Formats: sequence, C-alpha cells, structure tokens
Amino acid sequence: MQVKPVILIRTDGDNKIGMGHIYRTISLSQELKKHGFKIHFLISKNDILFKKLQKHGKCHISNNNEITEIDKIKKINPDIIIIDILKKFFSFGSRYMKKIQKFCKLLITIDYVAKELQHVDIAIHSLFGPKQYTAKKTFFDLKYAMVRKDFFQKSNSFKITKQANTVLILQGGADTRCFSPKILKSFNTIKKSLKITIVLGPAFECWDELDKQLRISKHKTTVFHNVTNIKKIMLDNQVAVTAGGNTMLELLSLGVPSIVICAEKHEVEAAKLIQKKGIAINLGYNPILNEEKISDTVLTLLDNFKLRKKLTMKSRKVIDTKGIERISNLILNNYNLIKKTES
Repeated sequence: MQVKPVILIRTDGDNKIGMGHIYRTISLSQELKKHGFKIHFLISKNDILFKKLQKHGKCHISNNNEITEIDKIKKINPDIIIIDILKKFFSFGSRYMKKIQKFCKLLITIDYVAKELQHVDIAIHSLFGPKQYTAKKTFFDLKYAMVRKDFFQKSNSFKITKQANTVLILQGGADTRCFSPKILKSFNTIKKSLKITIVLGPAFECWDELDKQLRISKHKTTVFHNVTNIKKIMLDNQVAVTAGGNTMLELLSLGVPSIVICAEKHEVEAAKLIQKKGIAINLGYNPILNEEKISDTVLTLLDNFKLRKKLTMKSRKVIDTKGIERISNLILNNYNLIKKTES
C-alpha cells in the first residue's frame, strides 16, 4: 500500500492576527488532498482553532518554543512544510528555517517576507511582494490570491445596479484601531439616504463607541457580529469599505466595488497593488481617519455607475479565485520533480 506524502501547514489565527490565514489554508488543504497528500496543521494553543482544523487534517499544538517546535516537526516527519503566517507574528528566524528545511523535501512560505527566505525552497507572494528577500524559487502575482472557490459562482454572482445606496463596512476580525464606528460617523455628512451594514469580527471591542455612533447615525444601519455567511452579505451591498487583507480579495473576486482603508501598516503594499491594477480605490493608511475624504469617496462611487461597473468587471478578471488551485499545482509539480530526480 502506497503511503500518502505528508504536508505540514504551520499557521495561526487569533484576535490580533485575524482569521484570514486559517480560512485560506483550510481551502488550500482541501485542494492538496485531491492530489493525495495527507494534511497536518501546527498552530499555537487555541481550542477553537484546534477543533476547526481537526476537521481538515491532524492538528498539533506548539508552545511557541523554538527548540520544542523543531522537535515536534521532526517527529511529524513531513515531506512538505508550508508556513502561512506573517513575519511580524512569527518570532522564529533563520536558525528555525534552516533546521526545518532539513526535515522535508520542500519548505514553502506564503506571503512571508524576511531575510530567512534564503533557506526556503519556494516563496509564494500574492498580497506582499518579495522586496529584497527571495527564496530559491519566488513567485509573486495576484493570480496566487487565496480566495475560496465558493466565492465565485455564476448563479449568485454580484449584480451591479444603476441606483445605489447600500454600503458595507468591513474592518477585519478585530478592528484594532476602532475604524468601523469612525467610518460610520463619516457618513453623517452624506444627505443621500443610505442602508449601511457593518460586519464585526469575533475580537471587536469598540462597542461603546459603536453604540454612540449608531445612536446619532442619520442612516439605517444593521450590525452583524461573527457571521458565518459573509458572502451573502457582500453580495447584498453595492459598495464596500474594507481593510486591506484577505476580505478585500474576497470582495474583489465577487466584483463588489471596494474602497480600501488599511487597518495596519502591513496592508499598505497590497492596497497599492490593487490600486495599480485599477480594481479598487485605495485611501491608504493613517491611524487618524480623514472622515471627509471617506464620505466624499463613498458618495462618488455610489453615484457613478460607470465607475462601479468598471471596477466590477476588472476585479473579477484579476481575482479569478483560481489562486489556491495554482498554488496546489505549483506545489505538486515541484514535489514530483524532486521525486523524479530521487528515483
């Protein structure tokens, strides 16, 4: 009986990091299973995440000690290791990468930018470019954007309307800078009657400020917290004001005209990239929001049907939801190449 090759995915998600890496690696794991790989996950201690990932592979817990984590990886004995976590949330460096690279046939990183890429076999970048650091093989393009395939179905794709007054506010799982209430506040200068939807993640904490802005808001506003069907809500709105992470890519894959307000500095590069591609409006990063600029941009986009239609058509072409399939095929092809040279 042929033994299935093992892939270990090192990732994480919590109130600070968000959940984008978890959801996209789950989707990637499902695609890799089709090619006959056995999936293992390695995460920091988190009971909720553990239960979620156990449904898609065998999950292991790290105590975030470099030596013990390296030992754990050695015991798992993976053929391929994939690291999908931003460098700013990952404390291990070159020594760690150099060690674990010896335990596997392929060491792969996704959207990871740091000098230790020199020890990595394949670096895949969709949101964040390689800059001065590269792996042995480096791939960078929005075609590798990891959007779940269920976000692209012709039967219920986004329908743009000439008259528009629906706006969706999405600022990530934590909204650590409390942007959602401030964005809502900025809409009070808009005389046009709006229907606003705010989606908040599980780690949102600015309830007092949000309640205050809801009381004085001049528009009908609906708030959802920790939703399970975000796609349906996205499809019900003509304009979205979003942060610059994976949620942004999901909106663009559906074709929802989007305005990006970067919640963190590390989102700036991705926001500039989608602006360059002409598939969204980028308002950049600033801890102090320019409320007038936000309201003016939202109103302009709502009133400009041609611009919304143009953004919808272009964003669907650029973010085509085949990124996970491309990454899976890239991994399989490189793994088979190594197996061929070994035989």
